[in-house]
Amino acid sequence: MSDINMANKDQLKNIAERCSEYNFEENENLRSEVKSMGEETISCENCKHFNANHKCSLNLIDQILSSMDVKLD
Repeated sequence: MSDINMANKDQLKNIAERCSEYNFEENENLRSEVKSMGEETISCENCKHFNANHKCSLNLIDQILSSMDVKLD
């Protein structure tokens, strides 16, 4: 697997909800992802570990995504 190539936006939200290392980082480019009441939407895309190459700097996306796939079987 290769991080973002395998995970769509919904999966990135589900992954972030399950990630113990998720750390919200406000990003001007993701303002549309903020809920109307000012509450941020949890997603890998707004985590401080999600880098410019659209990958998790901790390499957790594939691990969590694989764990989610196993639980769905």
